[in-house]
Amino acid sequence: MQTEEYVVAVDIGSSKICAVAGDEDQESGKVNINAFAERTFVDDENIIQNGKVNNLERVAALLDEVLAEIAEQLSAPVGLINISISGGQMVGQGHNTTITRSDSEIIIQDDDMEDLLRDVRRTFDPRPGHTLLHILPQYFNVDKRTVSDDPVGHVGVRLGGAFYAITCPEANIRHLHEMINFVPQKDARGDDTNNIIEVDYTLFSPIPDSLSLLTKRDKDGVAVVNIGRDITEVAIFSRQGIRHVAVIQYAGNKVTHDLMEAYNLRFEDAEMLKITCGSLPPDQLNENEVITISSEEEIPEFDVPVRGVLEIIELRVREIAAIVMSEIVKSGFDDKLSQGIILTGGTSNLFITKEIFSETTNMHTRIGRPLKHIIRNPFSKLENPKYSTVVGLLLASYFPFDARVPSSVLYSDFVTPKVNGKTNSPKTPQGSGGLNGFISKMKNFMNGSDDLGGDTYDRGR
Repeated sequence: MQTEEYVVAVDIGSSKICAVAGDEDQESGKVNINAFAERTFVDDENIIQNGKVNNLERVAALLDEVLAEIAEQLSAPVGLINISISGGQMVGQGHNTTITRSDSEIIIQDDDMEDLLRDVRRTFDPRPGHTLLHILPQYFNVDKRTVSDDPVGHVGVRLGGAFYAITCPEANIRHLHEMINFVPQKDARGDDTNNIIEVDYTLFSPIPDSLSLLTKRDKDGVAVVNIGRDITEVAIFSRQGIRHVAVIQYAGNKVTHDLMEAYNLRFEDAEMLKITCGSLPPDQLNENEVITISSEEEIPEFDVPVRGVLEIIELRVREIAAIVMSEIVKSGFDDKLSQGIILTGGTSNLFITKEIFSETTNMHTRIGRPLKHIIRNPFSKLENPKYSTVVGLLLASYFPFDARVPSSVLYSDFVTPKVNGKTNSPKTPQGSGGLNGFISKMKNFMNGSDDLGGDTYDRGR
């Protein structure tokens, strides 16, 4: 858990970088949000695709701006952050393990749980090239008894459990951390210091989504579906444990590109049409209503039929819903989701998304509310479900993902590379330092060179 006065959370997505900072409200036990900053990407930049950073320089520069703004709003330094990671190569798989205790007459204690978690990490073998991100509990066994709640306090000689392991390509997380570690920490004025930003939690994005959106009751049986720009993430919870995750490379951009093709539009115009028309109730539209597309150049204006736009949106959203439903069926939990589906992400804002998911899956469907655990928030924008990940990243430092186990289940086995613990400012390139030097070193690093200025390694927490 972060030890500074404020916790700072950063969501690096395919369309934006946003950050929030907050602290715990001592009276309510909930969390205050004290700062918020965001930078969006130019629509056709493709800076980040499928969770992979393509333009390291651009992402580092925007992250630097966001953290400087957060520090200014807080009038407090920023040096430690929580971040999210995702992508189509994320893998979830079950893993069981059991340890034998020395004395069956002594009740199971917290130390026994720590021993069990260490054994899980020791015995789990990720696929080649992957590193372990999280070991998440499903249920426990004490001797021959299945225990769905906290096994601490039970009596028995053998303590075991079923866990869900989430791994990601080591190269992806390494490049993400390297990029972050070249961004300077900020002082209370938002100015650069000589130290580098460090990372506390690195969380697979469905984890923070669940922290911001779910109640304990929801975890008895629910699917959280985050429909973003490039990917759709599905996380299934049952009996308080996470049971299945999937990353589907089919999301909101499919709608935008269909509109581009159908009406010969630029990306930004197609995105505008999607957001504008997708926010309208279909039964309130005039059959012949149009939206006029204008250009700054000497090109004649032209009209696009709203009804046609809605038909394209509906077709693609139905496809997304069908793919999600097939993933739910594949998980084997389609008849166990008593709490239905919770939608989040930017595409969940389209008016027809909730209705289409309800029809396609035949399940109760609702839009996620990311601020249910927040007591004070001066930024109304954060009520939008597309901010559920960054809000959950903030909550991760205050609330346990699973009250049955220590927070160490959320720590990655990846060891954060450090470059001397210091950096030059990206704002003032000089010699081999600054952002230009950063890009040169990053290219060497990703090409296999060891020349990173003398590496030392620690977990950054």
